[in-house]
Amino acid sequence: MSVEDRKREAGYAAVDRYVVDGTCIGLGTGTTARWAIERVGERVAAGERIAAVATSAVTEALCRKRNIPLAGLMDREIAVAIKQKAINNVVDRSYVVRTAQPLGILVFHMLEPEGLDGVVTWGFLGSLLAEG
Repeated sequence: MSVEDRKREAGYAAVDRYVVDGTCIGLGTGTTARWAIERVGERVAAGERIAAVATSAVTEALCRKRNIPLAGLMDREIAVAIKQKAINNVVDRSYVVRTAQPLGILVFHMLEPEGLDGVVTWGFLGSLLAEG
């Protein structure tokens, strides 16, 4: 099984396990998220009522292409499925923000570097961020 096959399997499994009809979810950015978006699109096409909050312009475009209804971050209560990496994959000088805490999901959205509405987009971090 190729790496891309594993990413597709993970993206589909996350949607099938955690996303239920009638919810609004957060959809991330990246290669595994692309597969999750595809799976949500399939379920929306089959008649399920699933809306999404996109974390980036790329994700928003993929959602529109698959006719997934989009909601703004503050439009409604949001159920967010977040891809979590093992703690040992965190590089030196990084911060880990646990989302299973009050306002943890908000912090996730505010710090998403490719987010549509957050501290990077607003330019608040300016000189603190290095490209690369």
